[in-house]
Amino acid sequence: TGQVGDPCDIQDGKYTGIDNCDLGLICLLTDEDGKGGACVEFCDTNDACPDTSGAKCVVYNDGSLPICLSDCDPLVQDCPEGQACYNSAGDNFVCFKESAMPGMGTPGDECAYINQCQKGSFCAAATALADCPTTNCCTPYCPVSGGNAPCNMGEDCVAFFAMGSAPPGLEDVGVCSVPG
Repeated sequence: TGQVGDPCDIQDGKYTGIDNCDLGLICLLTDEDGKGGACVEFCDTNDACPDTSGAKCVVYNDGSLPICLSDCDPLVQDCPEGQACYNSAGDNFVCFKESAMPGMGTPGDECAYINQCQKGSFCAAATALADCPTTNCCTPYCPVSGGNAPCNMGEDCVAFFAMGSAPPGLEDVGVCSVPG
């Protein structure tokens, strides 16, 4: 019976798919036991989110999970408590549960998923970073107009989007990376 944004739980474990959200919604953003989540709308057949204000349709799991997540700004990190603003599905930035444990997911730490980095960081390929000993590591988002202050030695604040292709309002979004 839960509606968009209502608290929810998943019965009998995180992956059963049995939750207390209404038809057309799914319980996401839970803890490891499937508790304490929020009801999230599935995208409609036009990849729209008619019941979730300020949401974008993002598709996960090779097309099997089209969900509506709140739009956000990675430089502002304007997501609810326990969530962070992550890049997802091309030029989308959406709020999703931050899964990095305290003290982990900091710049230079290994990551395999977008939400394994702390709030304000991006999971980047090692080839884009000055000092990443594995396949992918966390690196900070940064304002292109603000210089290289949050970046590690050997990295610059590089525009996240190619010149002229940034969505409106995201033109200043950058990520610390090896210049190239």
